Parts: sequence; C-alpha cells; structure tokens
Amino acid sequence: MNKRKFSNKWTFCLAHICVIAWMVLIFCMSAQPGDTSGEISGGVSHFFMQIWNGVFGLGWDEGKVLQMAELWDYPIRKLAHMTEFGILAILIYWALGAYERINASVQDKIGNTKKWTDRNKRYAAAWLLTVCYAATDELHQRFVPDRSGNVFDVFVDGTGALLALLCLYGLLRGGAFLLKRRKKKK
Repeated sequence: MNKRKFSNKWTFCLAHICVIAWMVLIFCMSAQPGDTSGEISGGVSHFFMQIWNGVFGLGWDEGKVLQMAELWDYPIRKLAHMTEFGILAILIYWALGAYERINASVQDKIGNTKKWTDRNKRYAAAWLLTVCYAATDELHQRFVPDRSGNVFDVFVDGTGALLALLCLYGLLRGGAFLLKRRKKKK
C-alpha cells in the first residue's frame, strides 16, 4: 500500500469518526432533562458574565453578575446551538471531501481524472445534512423530560451551519488566493 493511499484512507476514517463523535455529543446534550440543561446553560452564562465583568472592569457585585447572566442566558444558549451545528457542518464538509480524495486515488489508477463532486455541492450537502440532523435532534428533544422540540431551533442551527460554512469558504478562498500570489512572486 503506497503512502498516499494510506493517508487518504486514514483521513477518510478520521473524518467520519469525528462526525459521528460530534453527533453523539449533540445527542447526549439533547438527552439531558430540561432542569439539567438549564443549570448547565445558566452556569455558562454566569461564567461569561464574570469574565465580561473582569475584562471590562465594570465592578459588578455578584447580584448584578447573576442578573446579567439571566438576561444573557437565552442569546448565549442560541449562540451555543449555532456553534455546535456550525462545527458539525464543517466536519461533514471535511468528511465529504474525504470521499473525493478516496475517489481520486481510485480514478488515478484507471486514468479518469474527473472529480465526483465540486466544492459548491459539498457545501450544499454539508449544510443540508446538518439541517436534517438538527431536525432529528429537535424531534428527539420532544421525548426528553422538560424539553421540547422547537422548529425555531432548527432555523438557528441551520443558520449556525450556514455561517460556519461561509467562514470556511472565505478562509479557503483567501488561502488559495495567497498561495497563488506567493507562487507568482517566485
């Protein structure tokens, strides 16, 4: 087995393990009863407000920190949703790219260099798969005590996935642009 083929198979397996592990993490977090989930998100909000108070030297007492944590709890929870599904979208995009690398190494042997997909389709597929998982996650929450499945959360999750993929697109385009510039200078 040559080095490239081994590397492609390793990347393929690692990408899929990461996607599955992240989906399991999301599932486990969604399986927590409402009171447990609320305690965790409240603790995170309190932590962020303590940091905010310290960084900007606002001099809030503990009562004010708790008040602000309560005020910011909902937006912080939604940002957490967006972040976890944004990460999932990027992992799915990576896993879909692993198919392309495996396929390319097989096609090299038979002389066919046409790629099975292009990047735009990968972005769309990664977003669509993430939104589908978000919908199943919200359905799952309907069966968890003190939790409810919410269509709005699917929208929030899909928005997080879209923003993450747009950031990835910008980073990859910017990186490609810089590499082209560097090659021209040589």
